[in-house]
Amino acid sequence: FFYYNIKLQMKDFVWTTFVLFVVCFGKQQQQCVVAAVGSGDDSMSIKLQRAPVATVSPNMASFSFEVGGVVEMMGKYPQIPIKTSFVNLFKNLQEKTGEQGPNIRIGGNSADESWWNPTGKPRPTNITYDITYNDLITYANFVKETHNTTTLIIATNMRQANSSEWAVAHINAVNEVLGWETVIGVEIGNENDLFYENGIRSPDFTYDDYVPQMQMYLTNISNETPMPSKYVQGGTFCCHWDGDIPKDIQGFGSNFGTYSFHRYPTSSCHGSNPTIADLLADKSAAGQAEMVKGWVPIANDLGFDFVIGEGNSCSCGGVKNLSDTMASAVWAMDFLFNIAAVNVSLMNFHGGNDGPYTAIGYKSANDTIPDVRPLYYAMLAFTEATRHHSVIQSISVTSTNDFVKAFAVRDAKNKWRVVVINKVYNASTPADVEVDASSVASPSVGSLSVLESKNKSINDKYGLTWASQTFDGSVDGRPLGERSNITISPSDGVFSFKVLPASVVVLEFEE
Repeated sequence: FFYYNIKLQMKDFVWTTFVLFVVCFGKQQQQCVVAAVGSGDDSMSIKLQRAPVATVSPNMASFSFEVGGVVEMMGKYPQIPIKTSFVNLFKNLQEKTGEQGPNIRIGGNSADESWWNPTGKPRPTNITYDITYNDLITYANFVKETHNTTTLIIATNMRQANSSEWAVAHINAVNEVLGWETVIGVEIGNENDLFYENGIRSPDFTYDDYVPQMQMYLTNISNETPMPSKYVQGGTFCCHWDGDIPKDIQGFGSNFGTYSFHRYPTSSCHGSNPTIADLLADKSAAGQAEMVKGWVPIANDLGFDFVIGEGNSCSCGGVKNLSDTMASAVWAMDFLFNIAAVNVSLMNFHGGNDGPYTAIGYKSANDTIPDVRPLYYAMLAFTEATRHHSVIQSISVTSTNDFVKAFAVRDAKNKWRVVVINKVYNASTPADVEVDASSVASPSVGSLSVLESKNKSINDKYGLTWASQTFDGSVDGRPLGERSNITISPSDGVFSFKVLPASVVVLEFEE
């Protein structure tokens, strides 16, 4: 009843997106999938209004890598110099905002499979990676190469149930080498709600068992390390303790600087094989925001941000021909705007090496030529579209197809940007879009920036461009080609343009 009531009232577009999610899932899944395709002739009318929803963090689109994998991406000291191409791919994002660059969360499953071991002691059972001074020096060297615009979140090991020795040793080493300007948060364990099924704890391990262990870790870290107060990134849950999250935030909140939840809208675990239709369904974007929106204000009321500290298109490494295609870029744009609209402040896209879902890939640790994936293009386009402290605005939308999405932002320099995402990936014609800006500005001219693939296909892995520039063939991580935007003039304050299937268009104009 609640959701239908919202629909009838036709509140702002953000809530309407959630309504579509609920209505879709009241139907058979097959019907939802059919709604994502079409024969063309789609149209959308957007009416802008001054109705702020949420401010977008400048480094919203950020990264997550495994403990052993991140140094292979960076170039591990002393054997391999820091990779210029990896540095430049971070600088591309930072330069779009002129402020804070992307964050790197270093963790994942490897957090509980690694330990601080600079002297080469024999590894305990289930420990597969030794963190040494060379790892931490690699982090420091990389951050320096990005002109100290990159920040780190370090995950520590919680495998020990009755001791925090490994975590304490790791944090003390982080303090010694990196300090607390580069490192802005520390996680204690990874996806602790899975400990009962992955062998880290007994099969009957519950949240109630976790609480005293977490308290022991927090107490010992406070007493035995110089880590500043409120530096823990709490949570890191993913799957089974959703009902416990409010009390986890409130119970441990005095220790937290941020609170993290992990989100993968689809999964390839246990033989699952998600499709493009699954990834582009509303449940994979608006539905993810709907899941976390009730927790965000609990954290915010206690003075810290709520983040998606790990996630991507598909868990268990992603799926070839899905996570590495244009579909992931279209999904990511929709997903990022939806979670930003409910005040999630950071999204760390997990990846690394040459896995299907990584935004940046390298064929080997020694390789310096980057494989820039469609996801990275989306991160770049989103960061540019939301630059200068952009605030998402509520808008009024009329559309013939719910899978053509629209978002609007206004930045601190009085520029508006309207982002239209055409998820109708097999339509035969573009969607016709009208943006009525007459109630918020008197623009004389605007510009269009386009994220698209050369072959206009949702299946494309390469041939992508953002504002006519590509990373195909780039050896240094900088885009190739001359940047090009399309100049567009409004008629009585209304901009009219077309958006191709499986593409994203960003309209920008000044008030």
